[in-house]
Amino acid sequence: MEPRNIRVNALAPGIIMTKGLLVAKKLDPPLKAALLERLGLLEDVAQVALFLASEEAAYISGERMLTAGGA
Repeated sequence: MEPRNIRVNALAPGIIMTKGLLVAKKLDPPLKAALLERLGLLEDVAQVALFLASEEAAYISGERMLTAGGA
């Protein structure tokens, strides 16, 4: 069987700054304050997606990429 050069990876983002997160009123104040210390940005996840789609990641397949800022 000939290789098909198909790569399958998954992005697993942590808590990402979105409009919905900012207006969430169900979060208790201490939790909300802790989350706002360092939230991920959409750009943080986009950079990982771009890397995985690049030739630099050609040997990476079948991985779950946690994008959570070390949390």
